[in-house]
Amino acid sequence: MNEKTKQLILLNCESYEFFSEQLGSIEKKYFLLLEGVFNEHDTLSQAMKERHYVHDGIFINKLKKLRECGTKYITTSIKFEKEMKEMRRLAPDLRDGEIEFEGVENKFLFMSDYLDELEQAVLLQYKMRECIEKQLKLFKGIENDE
Repeated sequence: MNEKTKQLILLNCESYEFFSEQLGSIEKKYFLLLEGVFNEHDTLSQAMKERHYVHDGIFINKLKKLRECGTKYITTSIKFEKEMKEMRRLAPDLRDGEIEFEGVENKFLFMSDYLDELEQAVLLQYKMRECIEKQLKLFKGIENDE
């Protein structure tokens, strides 16, 4: 493995940790904001039926903050997914390379677990992003009703 590839792999590992922490933080904020939007309503349909939200600036502001946070999640998630795909692409170099990871005794098992974890992380990112995108479309429609 050449030095450039080795550095890229190490950088991707650091990037993975960074994006994972960032997304965890954004996700937590998103769900707190979501909870705040529906403090007075048990469901979106209840809020829609009552329609008092249309003239409620606080409610609309909460939705805007929620959409901003959701948009940030989506943007960060896309970047994270690209990093994970790059990590998958470089995985064969890890197997053959001289990079050692603490606690790894069997490189074959490590690679198998590594690739499985990346696949699961990509799938989870995609599913969460899809869910948030759908929610944001709904909330945008409510905001436009004002």
